[in-house]
Amino acid sequence: MCRTEGEPEVVRWLFGQVAPWLRLGGIDRLLDYLDPGDESLPLLLDCGFVELTRTERGWEHRG
Repeated sequence: MCRTEGEPEVVRWLFGQVAPWLRLGGIDRLLDYLDPGDESLPLLLDCGFVELTRTERGWEHRG
């Protein structure tokens, strides 16, 4: 999707500008992948995004 680097106020403003255009185009879902501990998750949640799932890491395939 995008990186949320920058000032939080600017990022919120940008998401606010983009959201109506995405809705106009029929887009109602976006996917983003964050590394564990990524500090942008609270900002995305604050902008109205919803965390759907988490993937546990560190497993090994034994076979």
